[in-house]
Amino acid sequence: MPRSGNSYYSEHPAEQSHLPALVLIHGAGGSSEIWPYQLRRLPGFRVCALDLPAHGKSNGLAERTIEGYATQVLEWMQAVDIGSAVLVGHSMGAAIALTMALQSLEITKLVLLGAASQFLVNPVLIEKLSIAGQTQQAVNMIVTWSFSRTSSQQLRRSYAEQLVSNQPGVLRQDFLACSSFNLVERAREIRLPSLLLCGQNDVMVPLQRSQELGTQLPRATLKVISRAGHMLMQENPADVASLIGRFLGKQV
Repeated sequence: MPRSGNSYYSEHPAEQSHLPALVLIHGAGGSSEIWPYQLRRLPGFRVCALDLPAHGKSNGLAERTIEGYATQVLEWMQAVDIGSAVLVGHSMGAAIALTMALQSLEITKLVLLGAASQFLVNPVLIEKLSIAGQTQQAVNMIVTWSFSRTSSQQLRRSYAEQLVSNQPGVLRQDFLACSSFNLVERAREIRLPSLLLCGQNDVMVPLQRSQELGTQLPRATLKVISRAGHMLMQENPADVASLIGRFLGKQV
C-alpha cells in the first residue's frame, strides 16, 4: 500500500491512461478495506482507495467536519498526481464526495452509495459513543443497522473489527461530522452525472433519503440493490461493480 504524507492508499494501475481515476472514499469509522476487490480492481481504470486521516493505516487527526475531510482528500489527490477523477463515496464518503464536487472542477462524475444530502444520526448512537465503556454497544448497533438480515456473520464480524480498530474517538467524531452535514440547499448546484446506489434494506440511510437526494441532484440516476443494506458493496459486490461499470461506459 503506497503512502503520501500521512495518508495510506491502495492503487490499481490503469490500463488506459486517458480515463479519469476512480477515487474510493470510505464511510465513518471505516478504511479502504471496506471496498471489495471487484471495485478496487475495476477494469480499465486507475483505482485509488485511501484511508482517511486517523483511519486504517493513515496517520494524522480525524476531521471535525465533512468539509475538513473534503479538503484533505483534495490535497491528497494533488499529492499523488490525480487530475480528473470520478469519486466513489460510501455514506460519510458520499458526503465528502458531494462536498468535493462543489469545490473542484477536476471531479467529472459521482458514484454515491448509501447517500443523502442530510444525515439523520440516531442520538442514542452518539450518546453511546460518548460514554466510556459503551463503544462496543454502539458498534453492535451500527453493524445491526448496516447489513440486511441475510448477510453473513463473517461480513458482520469483519466490519465490527474495523470500526474498533481506528484511533480512540474517531468513530464518535465521524458521526458528529455526519450529524452536522447538510447539503439540502446546495445539492442542486452539483450538475455532474451522478449514480446513486442504495440497498433495499438500508436502515442507516433509508432508501427515501437517497431518493430525496436523487431529486435534488439535476443529473442523478438511482438504482436499488436488492437483498442488501447499508454495506451494499460488500453484500452484493458483483451487482454494484456492474452498475458502476455501465455508468462509466465499461462492461464489468
